[in-house]
Formats: sequence, C-alpha cells, structure tokens
Amino acid sequence: MKTLDLTYSAVAAVAESMEQQGLEPSVRTVRDQLGGGSNSKVLPMLRQWKEARAARVASNVQLNPGIVDLILAQIAETASLASNDANMRAADAEEAMGQLAAELEAMEGRLAGKEQELNTAQTQVLRHQGQLQERARELEELRDLTSKAINEAEERAAADRGQVEALHRKLERDSIGLDRLEALEAELHQARQLIKGSADDVAMARQTAAVAEERTKAQSYRAHQAELREAKLETQLQGLQEQQAAALALERKLKDEIKTLSKASSSLQARCVVQQSEIARLRQAARKAEAKDDDRTPDRDGAEPAATPRDPRGTV
Repeated sequence: MKTLDLTYSAVAAVAESMEQQGLEPSVRTVRDQLGGGSNSKVLPMLRQWKEARAARVASNVQLNPGIVDLILAQIAETASLASNDANMRAADAEEAMGQLAAELEAMEGRLAGKEQELNTAQTQVLRHQGQLQERARELEELRDLTSKAINEAEERAAADRGQVEALHRKLERDSIGLDRLEALEAELHQARQLIKGSADDVAMARQTAAVAEERTKAQSYRAHQAELREAKLETQLQGLQEQQAAALALERKLKDEIKTLSKASSSLQARCVVQQSEIARLRQAARKAEAKDDDRTPDRDGAEPAATPRDPRGTV
C-alpha cells in the first residue's frame, strides 16, 4: 500500500479550497479530502494554517484615524475572528481528544482480553500441576506394588527351590538305601515300599517344581505388565510436563503483552490530559477574546472611548 505524502502545502491547499467554498476546515474534513493521514499529523498543520489565516486577516485591517466607530468595529471584528479561531482550534482539539479516547477504549478492551487469556493460562497451569501430581502419585504406587510383587515372587521361588532341593536329597538317600537292600533279601519288600514312596515324592517334587515355575512365570508376566504401565505413565508424565512448560511460556508472554498494553494505555491517558489542558486553554482564550470584544464595543449613546486606539504599526 502506497504511503500518503502529507505536507503542509497539501493541507493548506485543501483548507483554502474549503474556505473558498464557504466550508469550515476541520481535521476530519481535511483528512477526507486528502484521502488519508493521521490526526496527529494533520492537526498541527491545520492549526498552523488557521493561525496564518488569522494573521493575514489582522494585517489586512486598515484603521481609519478619522472614523473611531469604524476603528472600533474593525477591532471588534478582529477580536471576533480571534474568538472564532480559538473556538475552531478548541473544536479540533476536542475532535482529537475523541480520537484519543476511542484509542484508549480499544486499548483497554485489548488489555482486558489479554488479562482473560492470562487467567485461562494460569488455570491450565494449575490443572496440569494437579494432573502431574496425580500421575506421580500413581507411578509411585505402581512402583511400590511392582517391587512388592517381585519380592513375593522371589520369596516363593526361593521356598519352592528349597523344597525341590530337599526332595532331591531325600531321593538320593532313598537311592543309596535301595543299593543296600539289594543284598538283604529279607528287607526287599520294605525297600520296594520305600522306592514307591520315593517315586511318589519325586512326582510330587516335580509337580511342586512345575507349580513353582508357573507361579514364577505369572509373577514375571505381572512384573512385565507393571513395567509397561510404568513406562506409559512416565510418557504421560513427560507429556504433562511439556504442556505445563508451554502453559508457563504462554503465561510469561501474556504478562509481557499486558505490560506493553498498560504502558500504551498510560501514554494515551497522558495524551488525553494534554488535550484536555489544550482545550481548556483554547476555551479560556476564546472567552478572553469575547470579553475583550465586549469591553471595546461602544455604549448605546454612541459615546467614544476615552483613549484613541493605536495602530499595531505605531500610527494613530
């Protein structure tokens, strides 16, 4: 988009054209004629043109020393023009003040929106912290349960191994006793009974070992499942930590934006105060001009003033 080349000559030309058409130039109307430009740039240029116009009008006033009434009328006209000019400048300042107030209102709306986003982000951070604490508690409980299950499985496996070793030792003793009974025919029957009992013990020991192995497998499976769940919880915990970090970064960003908006809002408020002071000053100047005009107006009887006014150039 092409940037408008805003100069004093362009503003003055538009203002002169509007004055010739019987229109009173203002910041808004001049901006419309130019097709753009900011109030802060147009306003001082238009004010400079109005001051130059007032100076031209004042310099063109030709005082007639022989006709006091005409002099007074010219002076009154000059004061009226100064009063009108002050009023127009006050109106322009009020218009600029309105623009500043609109910008300030928009800035305050943006600031309120950023504060709402900050509250939302802080709420998310608190929620994520609660979820992190809950996941950490679940992970700790799962680790305790896994450790307890592994310890119980190891204790059961150790006990089963002890039983198997005891049965093996008994089987060895029974085997040794069998060799000795081969030479003793009288004790053959008793040896056979012992062998049968030993065989039953061996079968029972094998069954016990099989049961212990199945228990060990089951405990290993449960431990594996617990490790998988622990890994899943750790993944969720890492994701929540990343979300919390993102929420904290968003919170810092929103705080920076709110700080920037607050500074801009303070600057706009300061500009509003300056504009209000300028409006008051212009209004006071207009009132002084009007009061001066009233003081210099002849009374109803047509009495002349005590002192003859002097020409600003030094002639009577």
